Amino acid sequence: MTIDIRSATIADAGTIADYNNRLAEETEARSLDPLLVGPGVEAIIADASKGRYWVAVAGDKIIGQIAVAYEWSDWRRKPTKNWVWT
Repeated sequence: MTIDIRSATIADAGTIADYNNRLAEETEARSLDPLLVGPGVEAIIADASKGRYWVAVAGDKIIGQIAVAYEWSDWRRKPTKNWVWT
């Protein structure tokens, strides 16, 4: 299986938001507000000054992701004082 790493696009935002919610459920036993996390992910993808997402893709399926956010929480759709890694 070939795995490609590429910059995320706005078309990936729904999958990334879903994976973020799954991560929050697994690691913090909480559900994220979809009205915040979806637009939060889109905001990072649309504005590189907030951060960057990269996705790992096998075939046409996203199998992983990483983000660097600069004082922006996609989980909360607002600035934060800390780096956020998802």
